[in-house]
Amino acid sequence: MRNHIHVLTLEGKKHEATSLAWSVKKGLLAAGSAEGSVHVWQISDGQVYCVYQDLRGRPLSLAFNANGERLGAASSEGEMRVW
Repeated sequence: MRNHIHVLTLEGKKHEATSLAWSVKKGLLAAGSAEGSVHVWQISDGQVYCVYQDLRGRPLSLAFNANGERLGAASSEGEMRVW
C-alpha cells in the first residue's frame, strides 16, 4: 500500500460538497455545495479563484471543458449552466 500525505486543505465552504470537478490543464478544483453555490480554487496555492452563486438548486454534476476555460453545472432543479 502506498503512503499518502495530506497536501492541501481548501477553505471557503460551510456546507457539504455535492459534486467535484478538476481541471488539470488550469490547475483548478470546483466543488458544488448543498446550499447551491459553486466554489473554484487554484490548486497551486489553495486560494479561491471564484464563487458562482446563481445556480438554482444544488449542483449535482460539474465538469470543466477540455481546455479548462469553461465550467458546466447541472442542478437538482433541472437547470444547466455554463460559466
